[in-house]
Amino acid sequence: MSALFSTSEGLTSPDDLPLVWQRTLTDEAKAQMEKAADRLCPSSLSEHRLFQQLPSMLPEHVDIFIGNSLAIRLADIWSQLDTYPVFANRGASGIDGLFACAAGVQRCRHQPMLVVLGDTSALYDLNSLALWRETMAPAAILILNNNGGGIFDSLPVEPQLCDTYYRMPHDLRFEQIAAQFSLNYQQPTCESDLAAALAQALSTPGADVIEMVTPAGEAGKILTEQLANMAVQEG
Repeated sequence: MSALFSTSEGLTSPDDLPLVWQRTLTDEAKAQMEKAADRLCPSSLSEHRLFQQLPSMLPEHVDIFIGNSLAIRLADIWSQLDTYPVFANRGASGIDGLFACAAGVQRCRHQPMLVVLGDTSALYDLNSLALWRETMAPAAILILNNNGGGIFDSLPVEPQLCDTYYRMPHDLRFEQIAAQFSLNYQQPTCESDLAAALAQALSTPGADVIEMVTPAGEAGKILTEQLANMAVQEG
């Protein structure tokens, strides 16, 4: 035991060892993500580009509520949100009750809020949009509509089976749903329009529904490609 300590003396103390590997791991992850980010197409509106660019689209003081499934995973991969209060909740079925939970957080904190969740999560809790009619603080409800459960796109399953048993496409849009609850609605078609929509919603009292429509299967395809590229580089 004494030999072990004498060998490590002058290099790093046992208390510092976790910090060394943490820094190494963090630096390597950052480098990999910077390379991956460079491969994303800046001209297309995608879930990956959204979370990569999200911090640059937000004001300084805003709460963020992130839905489950694909949304929170992509936020974890791409977004640097350590300067923002970030909230999440896992319902009994994973994706249920998210509108209601986010509304409760905002009523408690009285802060501008960005809610980001997928289309299937939104459909699970449509009735809770009624809660957002009563908010006075600014709120942007960003619905990522990729026509079903996009988190399953990376599964090694035949496309037809994936649609039938996992993705469950619905072919629905949210404009009329927003109108039913007397909520403002926007559907940006490019990154600059999305940034403008978020800026407007987060600076104006009341809630806006912002629907971001992306091709079905695209998010999973991009994720699979990015992971394959990282594996090749490591190999």
